Amino acid sequence: MTVDGRPDLSHSLPETYLGNVVLINRPTLPLHKLIDPSTPLGTVAQNIRDTARVIHHENMMDAYSLLRGVSDFSERKLRFTTFEGSSMLITSLLAFPIEEICFGDRYFRRGGRPEAFRPLMSAFNHLFRISFILPRARNGGVEFVVSLFEEEMGALEGNEEFSAYAVLLSD
Repeated sequence: MTVDGRPDLSHSLPETYLGNVVLINRPTLPLHKLIDPSTPLGTVAQNIRDTARVIHHENMMDAYSLLRGVSDFSERKLRFTTFEGSSMLITSLLAFPIEEICFGDRYFRRGGRPEAFRPLMSAFNHLFRISFILPRARNGGVEFVVSLFEEEMGALEGNEEFSAYAVLLSD
């Protein structure tokens, strides 16, 4: 799971800082448990939450210190940067302040405020598996987009527990 490190890395960075500070934090769950039909979706979600709890300033600084000691970064490759296996990059834009964005009302409706946010998935779909949790909708709903192969999408749509909470908007 990707983590926006800007707020926790340094308090001297202004809120409006546009540079990227991305850290990777990987939740782990044994494959047999992950694919077991008796494993509730809540168990997987709790695993992700528990992993996210260890993301704080001290751990980020420890990671930074370790990386400063690496002399050759060519050997450092992220596991999710491939289509092989089941690794996927999950990134959350849930707290992205979409309502605060204004492009001006000269050319745009709604006073220049966007109605929705959609990442350009086609470029990502050729690089690696990715899922974006989108900014929270005005009605409180949560949407996500995910790159899957056809058979994976069929398995997801056929999952009763997932279907109880999700609606497919487009394919």
